[in-house]
Amino acid sequence: MSNEPSETILAEEQGAMMRMAGERKELEAEFGIGEKEGTLVLTNKRLIFVCTHEIEEDLPVSYLPNPFAKFELLYSEVEDLEEVSKDPPNLFIPLGEI
Repeated sequence: MSNEPSETILAEEQGAMMRMAGERKELEAEFGIGEKEGTLVLTNKRLIFVCTHEIEEDLPVSYLPNPFAKFELLYSEVEDLEEVSKDPPNLFIPLGEI
């Protein structure tokens, strides 16, 4: 039996954007222009950007001049960290490296 504490989700931010800038990846927890949209998850051990198994949700835009305009929020529902794929485009950053 391991003495290592288990990993716990501390916070989630849906609608986070991951933008590629050359070889470096930048994360923004806001709406904006980016290449991938998903969920930013903070645990007691790492920061995770999850953009697989996305859920699509329509956002109301009644304040825009175009009544036919449509915005969608893409996010990943994260309930069990073991179910998050370790493969790209998901991104994992240990807290010690931030």
